Amino acid sequence: MEYKATSSSAREFADVGKLEEWIHLFLCGEGGNKPFSDGLKLAKRRYHAPKLYALDTFKRCCGPECDMK
Repeated sequence: MEYKATSSSAREFADVGKLEEWIHLFLCGEGGNKPFSDGLKLAKRRYHAPKLYALDTFKRCCGPECDMK
């Protein structure tokens, strides 16, 4: 299995129980956030495969407007 910075690659890794490996490869590569990767490794975590949702499923809760955080 070859790592790629795509959601389909993340799902492939998740299907074989290696999503955590994909996350760290992403963060230390294209994600450009090795300190975050290192921080995630400080505690045992549970990861779930990525899922697709329609954008209208979500309600905006932050932004530049005064009534939002």
